[in-house]
Amino acid sequence: GDESIGNWRILALVDEKPFQLFFRSGAEIRFSDNFFGLISPKKEFLEGRLNAERVQSLATGNYTVCLKMVGAPLARVTLGTHHELTSIDILETYTYLEGPHLLGVDSECYTLRVRTPSKEIKVYMHEKEHYGNAALSYFDNFAEYLGILRLIERTELCELGLPVLIGGIHTGKVVESLFSNCPQVAIVGFDMQVSLIAALQLRFEAHCWRYTYNLTLHDVGWGEEARSELLISGIEGSATASLFDSRGTSYAGDSNWGLQNFKASTVAMAEFCREHHIAATAYVVIDVEGYEPKVIRGMHLDEISNQKRFPHFQYELGGSWAARDPRHGGTSEWSQHDACLHLQECGYMMFMIGKQVWMEVGPEFFKEGPHMLDEGHGLFVQGNLLCLHSHFSHPSLLRAAQLSSRNFKSSMYDQ
Repeated sequence: GDESIGNWRILALVDEKPFQLFFRSGAEIRFSDNFFGLISPKKEFLEGRLNAERVQSLATGNYTVCLKMVGAPLARVTLGTHHELTSIDILETYTYLEGPHLLGVDSECYTLRVRTPSKEIKVYMHEKEHYGNAALSYFDNFAEYLGILRLIERTELCELGLPVLIGGIHTGKVVESLFSNCPQVAIVGFDMQVSLIAALQLRFEAHCWRYTYNLTLHDVGWGEEARSELLISGIEGSATASLFDSRGTSYAGDSNWGLQNFKASTVAMAEFCREHHIAATAYVVIDVEGYEPKVIRGMHLDEISNQKRFPHFQYELGGSWAARDPRHGGTSEWSQHDACLHLQECGYMMFMIGKQVWMEVGPEFFKEGPHMLDEGHGLFVQGNLLCLHSHFSHPSLLRAAQLSSRNFKSSMYDQ
């Protein structure tokens, strides 16, 4: 009761096995030698202690848990529990009054919603735990480069004869990677920082790329619509600069997030392509430091013409999607789950991009769970997501991703 308001994690031992309890602050908790009874969704009463094995083995569904009180009853609390890969939320608390045939009138009961993670989450968690750090897993941000190379090696991406669009061209790593392995491809690059485009243009001239490669650069960012005079926060020329005003936010006062002297403009991708007569693309890379939801909406993927125009693309996940991150645009902005649900409704299949594999996931993968990270601004999944349209993707790309996902899930899950 003397602790400050906040979220606290309490590690308890149940039957000498670790069991994590997550309590929302402001709740009064008293511990006693409680006796647990479990009522399954089928109304079966399972008497005994709610130990680690039992929690881990619970299937998805709603349960009732009753605690035999010793002394004062537990306070009414909002409680969420996680044991390894099983997520449990308490939906309601009440005193059990239906008679002594279960635990009696001196029991307090909870209705639990148990969510057993999917195979995809278990595989993702296995990778995070195996490497000890999410940044070193199969699905880190550097996997996007290897994922593009894998597409080139295993599919006919280079032979499609269509342009590759890169939003957030940064220092040009993806450009170099593509030209090194797919020299005939045409690349259209965008960045809202004029200095980055100018620097890449100088390299382009110095290496005489214009005589060898087909590269067009635009000093404009991607967004939901055409806008101008937008503020940029972050070190000028850095790959992490973002379109937001850092003043008055949690980034205020951080020298890495000061306002730049230059302002930016954005365009909607669908409109840009229509104006420049780009009817179809080979691939699109979206890495725009928090503007990803706006960029996806600016693609107007609910229109069949744009599903055909953008059948294959990837976008960055990560901390800029967290609800309270200033780069994200507020809690009313799309979450990772919202974006994935929208893409699924538009006919896309989604794959987490790994260093060696692709792993197919759906909107459920982006719901709150133990596989998510939190850097202080809210929960998010790290990595990059490959999106392939179920009808308009090139067969070789879709086949390669699906086969990789099936093989990877089977091999990892068996372990």
